[in-house]
Amino acid sequence: MTGKPSPIFRCPGLSIERQRNKDGPSPTWIIWQPHSARIVMGDNFTQILKIVRWPVKTPTGEALRDWLASWGYERPGKAPAEPQENTKTII
Repeated sequence: MTGKPSPIFRCPGLSIERQRNKDGPSPTWIIWQPHSARIVMGDNFTQILKIVRWPVKTPTGEALRDWLASWGYERPGKAPAEPQENTKTII
């Protein structure tokens, strides 16, 4: 992804906004769901995913995790494969 990611993630039934605060902890994540709003302080991605409880295998769950990855979340099992070097030594 090039450039700065959007500070707001929206889908039906869920909205997450990332805010940078002048005073206090930064960043602050505001999670809006029907009849509920929660705040998570700092880059606590595990807490965000626990609150949201959106399955990974849905298009929205995948998009949410990709959006969080653009802010620094490292997805388990989604690490880019590093090229392996040839370990053979020729004498």
